[in-house]
Amino acid sequence: AFMWRSADERFVLKSLTAQEVATFRRIAADYADYLETAGDRSLLVRFLGLYRVRWSAAAPPLSMVLMLNLVPGTPEARFDLKGSWIHRGGQPGSRDSLGLDLDLTTSVGLHPVGQRRLLSCLARDTAFLADHNLMDYSLLLARLPDSSRHTTHVNLTQGTIRTSPTGIHLLLDTSNAPWSAAILDILQPYNLAKKLERVAKTYGNCAD
Repeated sequence: AFMWRSADERFVLKSLTAQEVATFRRIAADYADYLETAGDRSLLVRFLGLYRVRWSAAAPPLSMVLMLNLVPGTPEARFDLKGSWIHRGGQPGSRDSLGLDLDLTTSVGLHPVGQRRLLSCLARDTAFLADHNLMDYSLLLARLPDSSRHTTHVNLTQGTIRTSPTGIHLLLDTSNAPWSAAILDILQPYNLAKKLERVAKTYGNCAD
């Protein structure tokens, strides 16, 4: 996929496959209704529109989705989490690299209220995705620089999750470090190809 950020880093344009476009159109009405009801109790990525762009008269059109940028600036660490250990990192990387499940080697301690709020959001959102036969999404966790608390936080206190004016879901860990959280890549249906991929990964990585 191709991705572009706006100059002010508030928005992201991402290219979509034909299958993702079909999925977007299939769930669009339910997605809008769900977010209208859930409000800031949802961690789902915020889509703003679907577009077709043609760079020149001879070029084929490119389907793109416009969405809020949930990790503006340069975070101290980013992790793309799927709840799997198969081919999910474990190799050292640079600060700018995107970590996977096995790269998150330290705990992100949350206060009990924050834990309950986060788990409630995840349960509600994943139920919506399951109802629409969607899978292979990721939970993106990003540790933000301390300076971000002056520009993106709104009434953020320990044990809570807040949504900033830029749409970023924010929380504080027990050391008062700010993190953002979001569920991304939600347009992959659980089709035959994904079912076969799951079987291959499950049995191909089992030890005797």
